[in-house]
Amino acid sequence: MAEVTRHSFSQLFIWGTARGQFWGTIVQALTLANSFFILAALSVYQFGLYQLVLAVIAIADAFVTGLFDDIAINDISRHFAVGRRPEARRLFHEFAGAKIGLAVAAFLVLFLASNLIAAHYDKDIGSLIRIAGALLLLGALKNVLLLFFRAAVSLIAFSTAAMQEIARLAFLAFFWQWGTLGIAEALWAGVLATAVVLVWVAFLFRREYRRIFRGVRARADRLLMELLKRYGLLVLFRYAFSKATKQLDLWLVQVFLKTEAVALYALATNLVVIVQGFVPTGMSSTLLPREVSDERRFGYLYRRGAKYAFWAGTLIAAASAIAVPVAVDLLIPKYLPAVPLFLLFLLTTPLYGIYKFQKAVLVVLREQKLLTVRIFSERVVTAGVLAVLLPIIGLTAAAVELLVTYGGRVALFSIGMNRRYPAWRLKLRHLLAFDADDLAFLRRMFTELRHPRRWFRPVRLT
Repeated sequence: MAEVTRHSFSQLFIWGTARGQFWGTIVQALTLANSFFILAALSVYQFGLYQLVLAVIAIADAFVTGLFDDIAINDISRHFAVGRRPEARRLFHEFAGAKIGLAVAAFLVLFLASNLIAAHYDKDIGSLIRIAGALLLLGALKNVLLLFFRAAVSLIAFSTAAMQEIARLAFLAFFWQWGTLGIAEALWAGVLATAVVLVWVAFLFRREYRRIFRGVRARADRLLMELLKRYGLLVLFRYAFSKATKQLDLWLVQVFLKTEAVALYALATNLVVIVQGFVPTGMSSTLLPREVSDERRFGYLYRRGAKYAFWAGTLIAAASAIAVPVAVDLLIPKYLPAVPLFLLFLLTTPLYGIYKFQKAVLVVLREQKLLTVRIFSERVVTAGVLAVLLPIIGLTAAAVELLVTYGGRVALFSIGMNRRYPAWRLKLRHLLAFDADDLAFLRRMFTELRHPRRWFRPVRLT
């Protein structure tokens, strides 16, 4: 199989994004099908309880997945970009060992704590949390392997999420057919699907790992600890703090409203997450580490990327505002009360696009201090917004909270970037302008999209 090594940034971005969106669309369709099974089988109350269980798992997962993923993978990518494979191999070994150790520890803590959680909420929730704990462990193992592909700019694992959703759909259909699809079965379907995909990802990883590191000896000295010392524990803690505290929003809704409100909030949130998944920013964190050495070019890519993310978010939100309410009415009409909240959530999609791209840029630039400041200030404000407004305006408070979240992130990141890199200053007129470079990019995009075979050819830069 021929390997492609020389392509422009725009070609790689378009190919990677097209491939990602192709598989992403399949994943979203399968996710909706899986959600339909679960929503149809469970009552509104049961769906709310199911989401609370997943929230507990997500809080535990916050101390495993994402704890220091971005900084480690960014440095591994940089080592690959300049040919330092011994350093890349050593750092990946240490990163994988630390992540797997954390995953096992989180699984054991969750397993032991499940009875305590059950005693304070519901007697059945303990067994559900134990089942979901296996999902946490298997998911963390899969995440480690997929991050390796991202660091190596290897696109061969793009179909993984689609395979997992297909497997989950098959297990859900099996339980549905036998009339036993409840909360426990929905969780088991996720566990079994993750296990199936983990086997496939491990096979791909073994092949790519051997190809990339054939004949390369890892450096003897420790790199991960030096990396963690460079950023500091406070910066690392922000990953866990951000992900864990976000899951508390579900429990705030439970406290101030009721479990049925949790179900409506969760559905609206899940729908907007699906919509956000179509905003094409995924390739940014993969390709930008290879451009950071050219400051002028990097600044150019920063402003263009923010603009295109804003445009894409606007168009996707407009299309979703038409399509999603119709789909909910046809497929799950009992959840129509969640549609107004979803439409309010959609207003933040253009801001989400800018935020995701800016975050990728800041990670590549190692601006962890700015990212950390955002997390701690934001969560205090947004939790306060929910606590104050939920009793007054109900679930509309969640829309206000999301607008404050993404509006605050874009404002903070833009101000911070403008001060730190004044030559790259991002203004509103930059987002709305259309020039010859934009026209050239659109022409290139349409040219590349007319040749789907190019998207799926093997692209390996490492």
